[in-house]
Amino acid sequence: NGVDTSITNVILQGYESAQSPNAQPDLVSLFEKAKPNARYKIQWMKDALEAMPPVNWLVSGLVSENSLSMFFGSGGSKKTWTLLDMAFAVATGSKWLDFNTVKAPVLFIDDESGQRRLNRRIQSVGASYPNSSNAKLANISGAMFNFSGNSGDDLLLEQAIRTTGAKLCIIDSLSTLLAGANENAVSEVQPVFVKLRNLAERTSCAIILIHHTSKDSKSYRGSTAIRNAVDLSLLVQSEPDSDHINYSTDKVRDIEPLKFGATAEFSKMAGSNELARVTLHEAAYRADNGASGKSVSAQSQKILEILRDSPNIYAADIRAELISRDVELTQEAVKQRLKSLKSKGLIASTGSAGRPHQYRLIEEV
Repeated sequence: NGVDTSITNVILQGYESAQSPNAQPDLVSLFEKAKPNARYKIQWMKDALEAMPPVNWLVSGLVSENSLSMFFGSGGSKKTWTLLDMAFAVATGSKWLDFNTVKAPVLFIDDESGQRRLNRRIQSVGASYPNSSNAKLANISGAMFNFSGNSGDDLLLEQAIRTTGAKLCIIDSLSTLLAGANENAVSEVQPVFVKLRNLAERTSCAIILIHHTSKDSKSYRGSTAIRNAVDLSLLVQSEPDSDHINYSTDKVRDIEPLKFGATAEFSKMAGSNELARVTLHEAAYRADNGASGKSVSAQSQKILEILRDSPNIYAADIRAELISRDVELTQEAVKQRLKSLKSKGLIASTGSAGRPHQYRLIEEV
């Protein structure tokens, strides 16, 4: 039944000894003789009172070695840009926002973007870091590591961590690790996080999971077991058309609750819509983050100008007009900005399900 027979035998020996007159069995020495397997180690009060080594921080006061963290946010909240920027900061020993880092190898696991898009993102973020070409930043894309069931993928990832010497491993995203499991079921989520915790402990590597929010965009998606299992849970909030990012701790174990911010600077290549450089700058946390206010990006301001000139216009026509004004946005990016402007009560749309909507301005801006 999975019981260690050596321990069982020792317990029986102690019980039999206790039946003898005046017997005082030394159960401690009997357990020590049993030499139980590596699943656990019994420690006593003298062990707990020994001086503890200092915490080995990778990102000072935020992420430490052999810890398990989760950064979660809605689509377009710049959570992947955030973690790529942190990856470069640790890999080069540079400051990340207002946090000091300790230089260490980093492994970025991508199962969301694909190798080509990931490489472009790495180049864009790396352009902000001197000598980034020498950074000890490795990546694996498309491996689709799955920790649910008995695939053995946790051991495969451990091999990659040991091969690269990584002290920080960022996984994009948790959804892939849980593939095939019900992320709302404790019984299916817990075994995955047991593997993640053991992996972090065995390798002394900090593991950061990128995850998505639920529909309210303020809480993570899935079981309470996810939050219970991590040392740090951090919410990333940013509107798709905003350059500001808010960070707030949802759960902490080793630090005080934190709120801080950043601004993301996106620079494009000359004569192209492709990104040349992405830089994150330290900034203050904003209580509203523009979500309840009327602040909009320069690109969204252009959309408002177009709607002021041409009411009741389709998204495709808005994009064509933006291009004529030297504003390059994909159709999807236009739709994201229109959605954001609607949520702020600045524009309205008319149209039926499955049909293109026409957009109009609600108020002067």
